Amino acid sequence: MIKFFILIILFFIFTFPLSTTGNINETKLFKCAFLVYNDTVFTYFHNKVFINKIILIQRVICIFYNGSILLNDTVVAFNESSYFCPSLSIRNSSHPLGMFYISPNLLGKNISCNNLFFNGTTTSGLYIYYRCTQFLGAKNKLTLYFNSSGIAISGIDVQCECGINESITYYKLWKTNLITNESLPTFPGYTQARVINYNF
Repeated sequence: MIKFFILIILFFIFTFPLSTTGNINETKLFKCAFLVYNDTVFTYFHNKVFINKIILIQRVICIFYNGSILLNDTVVAFNESSYFCPSLSIRNSSHPLGMFYISPNLLGKNISCNNLFFNGTTTSGLYIYYRCTQFLGAKNKLTLYFNSSGIAISGIDVQCECGINESITYYKLWKTNLITNESLPTFPGYTQARVINYNF
């Protein structure tokens, strides 16, 4: 019995350091973690092109014990010097829908619950993912390029209706505190955008 007990203790002593060192470089979400993207939106309407510059802020408000997170998404519109009302949602922390992040141990795999599909890697080692959605006749194809830390460093979202591109959005990572010691940007003087009610 004592030999068995000693074997169990030795097993834990020798395997515990191995199990913890395997994840030292893994990027994980934490409270107040954020990703900030510079977005350029090209909208096509009546043979005209409208260009909007926006900032997309994705921020973790808190982490729950069951592995989910409370996520805050805020859009800042430079053209109007305003921001839209932040949205809150509860998401899975390893692959949160609404945040351009995938846990590094899931890179290279399909994330079927988010309809996010792996599509190979670039020559520079970025992981390519895409998601196709359809709503009221409009089709969207979102393509994201993730680094080895699980952070999307760029992306493109194409919306089309009846085969005609209506808008194209380009995403570029601007700031994050997941891998660097960055601070969340502020936009003094910007006001909350006015909500307009519309009856369909």
